[in-house]
Amino acid sequence: MKRFTLIAMVFALVLAVAGGASAAELKVRGQVQAFGNGQDNWDFTKSKSVNNNFAYEDDFTIDERARLYFDFIANENLKFVLQLQVGNGRWGQDGFALGQGDARTNTASAVRTRQAYLDFNLPDTLVNVKAGYMTVTLPGYVGGSAILDDEAGALLVSAPIIDKTLSVLVGYMRLMDNTNANNTNNAVSGTGNGYGMRDEFDAAVLALPIKLDGIEAVPFFVYGWAGKDALNDAWNSYTAQTGATTSATDTNRIRGLLSPGLSANTLNGIAPLRFQKDISAWWLGLTGKVTMFDPIWFAAGFNYGSLSGGGTRTDTTALGAPAVAPWDSSKVNDRAGWLADFAIGYTGLDMVKPKVWFAYSSGEDSDPTNGSERMPMLSNYLKYTPFWFGNSVSSSSGTMIGNVANANERAGFWALGLTLEKITFMDKLSQDFYFAYIKGTNSKSLLTDPNMPASVMAASVSATSGAFSANAYKPGQFLTTKDSLFEFDLNTTYKIYEELSAIVELGYIVQSIDKDTWNTYYNLNGGTTDRTFKFSDAMKVMFGLSYDF
Repeated sequence: MKRFTLIAMVFALVLAVAGGASAAELKVRGQVQAFGNGQDNWDFTKSKSVNNNFAYEDDFTIDERARLYFDFIANENLKFVLQLQVGNGRWGQDGFALGQGDARTNTASAVRTRQAYLDFNLPDTLVNVKAGYMTVTLPGYVGGSAILDDEAGALLVSAPIIDKTLSVLVGYMRLMDNTNANNTNNAVSGTGNGYGMRDEFDAAVLALPIKLDGIEAVPFFVYGWAGKDALNDAWNSYTAQTGATTSATDTNRIRGLLSPGLSANTLNGIAPLRFQKDISAWWLGLTGKVTMFDPIWFAAGFNYGSLSGGGTRTDTTALGAPAVAPWDSSKVNDRAGWLADFAIGYTGLDMVKPKVWFAYSSGEDSDPTNGSERMPMLSNYLKYTPFWFGNSVSSSSGTMIGNVANANERAGFWALGLTLEKITFMDKLSQDFYFAYIKGTNSKSLLTDPNMPASVMAASVSATSGAFSANAYKPGQFLTTKDSLFEFDLNTTYKIYEELSAIVELGYIVQSIDKDTWNTYYNLNGGTTDRTFKFSDAMKVMFGLSYDF
């Protein structure tokens, strides 16, 4: 109750500020969600196994989140957008436990800024400028973006070239800046722990949205550049500066940019696997939708990305020591790959909107020393299905993705699916049914390659607790050519009021994970020899309320 009192106080302050500026109009909108989530075997290993990372997983949790949007509108050409968020918080913890409604809040429950940006048109033109912290999403008509769909500090400028036909968008983003300019504890770049000032990651974007009669398409290009310490510091956190313990959260942001040797690194004393030079990356894509054959529509997309990490991987405990063959390859930190998808749908039925879709993404080959063959990803939230992918109404508690690290591990797969959307048999009630077959395109030989260093393999699973290391490949997330999944979902929405919905999501994934490959991976090169995982199907039952106003 105290937490929502705080929100009310913030809201009152916002109203007071808006009232003081008589020229500004304030529009308020928002969303409040609370969901109970029954779950089992989300890591695909039997929950009662002592060898399982989630041997004591919660079978039932309740999560809550509130988002408030404030539009401060001076006129039709100028406004400021502010979005505040509380949660996601879990009842009983995360600041949502008994007595935690006052000073004992944290990042999960405290009121924090999710978006804050200016949105204006240049005087007497149709040129639009957005500047600030905002959601930046690259286009994807089939399943969303596999490259970027997240908040970032950005400057975006868009303008029409041909009225209602062709426009252009250019932009700049600062994705990471890992140290403070006035921090005197920063070591010189390339020495000590490498906490230098070459620690920024920036990107530029160009897109050309095209609209014709019955056709929409968007070609786009993104170029990113980063100092070599930008990604190194992301997993080293600020340990050298503050003495803080390195957190797995710091690696979540960069998980989709790493090669096999780098992504297998643990965070607790293992030799640093570092970029040795500044980094460049680029992506290009084309996505579009055809509706001229209404009620039949088609959509397709293609993305390609490449990251040049260069240098060698340091394979000894002494930072800067020469790499050991075969890790002395000039391409060991590089990553390049692609993703393509296609969908066809039919909108001519009143009771259901069916569609069939297909997606394919390149996977790793069998050599961990030659870089990665998966597409580099900044923040991937593909939305083909609501369980293994990220299309749940509650993206945090209703999907296995859960965070950026897990989402970015979902590369190297092909999938075929059927979706029946907006199934309606009665007023105010609608349902969506999903089916998908998902199979890996990553070589299973990668996981058992003897060139993977013993320190990485031994540390993949704790010998005592059975916990996966933060960066080890995980069964059911990283799919090899021997792994496949069948996903079934039925989501139901009932409109209590126009703004208030009761929602139930049922999901079940039948796993076919190659136990020989994965048990070999976790026991290889000094790992625990009796580590035997027994895989099991995953399920969810999520239900709750969503208030949109």
